[in-house]
Amino acid sequence: MIYIEFFDKNAVENICGCLTCVPDKVILIGNNEKKLKEHCERYHSFFLGRGKEIDFTYSGIRYKESKKEEIELDMLSNVADQLSAIVGEVIDKDICVIDLTGGQDLMLVAAGIVYDRYKDKNLQMHRFNLRNNKLYNCDSNGKIISVESPPVLSAGELVKLYGGAIVYENDKHGTTYPWEWSEDFINDVDMMWSVCRKNVRAWNTQIGVFAAAEEVNDSPDPLVTMADMTKLKTQLELQDANYVHINSIIRNLQKYGMITLVSNEESISITYKNEQVKRCLTKAGQALEMKITLSAMRARDMDGNPVYNDIVNGAYIDWDDRLHTDQECCDTANEIDVLLMRGTIPVFVSCKNGRVEMDELYKLDTVAERFGGSYAKKVGVATALNKNNSFTKYFEQRAHDMDITLVDDILEATDKALERAVGSFWSGGGNPK
Repeated sequence: MIYIEFFDKNAVENICGCLTCVPDKVILIGNNEKKLKEHCERYHSFFLGRGKEIDFTYSGIRYKESKKEEIELDMLSNVADQLSAIVGEVIDKDICVIDLTGGQDLMLVAAGIVYDRYKDKNLQMHRFNLRNNKLYNCDSNGKIISVESPPVLSAGELVKLYGGAIVYENDKHGTTYPWEWSEDFINDVDMMWSVCRKNVRAWNTQIGVFAAAEEVNDSPDPLVTMADMTKLKTQLELQDANYVHINSIIRNLQKYGMITLVSNEESISITYKNEQVKRCLTKAGQALEMKITLSAMRARDMDGNPVYNDIVNGAYIDWDDRLHTDQECCDTANEIDVLLMRGTIPVFVSCKNGRVEMDELYKLDTVAERFGGSYAKKVGVATALNKNNSFTKYFEQRAHDMDITLVDDILEATDKALERAVGSFWSGGGNPK
């Protein structure tokens, strides 16, 4: 089977047909041969990673871009003739399918002309709807073609399709941490969130002290932080903060077995339950990120199936899939607090457990557009927006204009309500009810 695909900037549209039917060969059609070559190599490598050998090649169709909005007839005729020649070379060799999922309007209209020329030779056309995971027959009655299983991408595969990579800690320090979600750790996350949600501002302040203590840590034990009090207070001053010991938070963390803390005028010693708990208690926003991640893991659809097929917390995305050494230029990278996959639909989630800057909206929008295209869903979760603040109103309007779903009513939500809300992120859902 030979597929003819029209190049689209939404990379997933270029390969969804291959995810569904797995042809022997794909001819990628477009007017930028350099870009076509680059994408063919990327897609070939992608499917090799899935254990499928698909021959990706490309064919450039040349035409001058029209300054008019309507399609000029002479230009359409020229493009149709070029496309017809491509089809003519392969139509007698194998089953030939034109995929109408992506591509410019000009190409799609030309495909209709070419189909009419070759319909007696069993040229086929179909289109995949990524939003409902259905494949439509477009060369006869438009009925849905049965598909054994809808296409599914992991978060890592999605990012690779757009030319990037999710980098993990075993390759580069300070990148994506591979959390282990044991039953015990799931309980820990629930407990930490139960403490955090009672007073977010106090939580952030106390966790800030733990993080500063880690900066001046003298202990060789990875689970123990020992800090000289003078050094700790100096470190906090550099961050425009003060040393605090918030009894309600410390007491509850010790009650739940998260930490053991001993302090006096000269020093402080914090022993953490394990490495994962320590990571959660030395970054102020981590408790919120973990609760959103856990809610996504628990979310189920009406049939009782998991809503998301892949979930990555703290996804460090390298833009060009090349880790540079210290001697080279710096990596262009972004960290997404939570990256969710619903089939081929990505959801980029930014979590802010405190003060929110306007730049966060632009960061979220930029990375979602780069690695998800028009199919990406964007969600901002914030716990400390002041509804009576003029900045908040402007922030909310800006989020709306950028098609970012803003979720800011979770502190009082039950676990089930939060699971339902997070489970609806992929379809534009928002605050828990």
